[in-house]
Amino acid sequence: MVSKINLPDSLVSIGDSAFAGCQKLSVCRIPISLKKLGKSAFAETFISSAIIPAGITVIDSEVFKGCTNLVTVSFNGTAVNSIEKSAFEGCSSLGL
Repeated sequence: MVSKINLPDSLVSIGDSAFAGCQKLSVCRIPISLKKLGKSAFAETFISSAIIPAGITVIDSEVFKGCTNLVTVSFNGTAVNSIEKSAFEGCSSLGL
């Protein structure tokens, strides 16, 4: 099972449920070129931090749902216009 992913700098979109349920995934570098994070893209993974690149304007529904190890989320110069329903549901370590 994959525990660490380094996505290419040319990537512009991560599809719906792309990494959902990857229970060993703890580290994923999200490239600055990214424009879209699909619904449930990282749901039920064990990532501990996320840096949202500037090109992301919408945090889609359930993107990080159930990520109980997620401690920090940073917005890297982004102008997020919308955080959709349940985007961070069950992220108990965030202390929301």
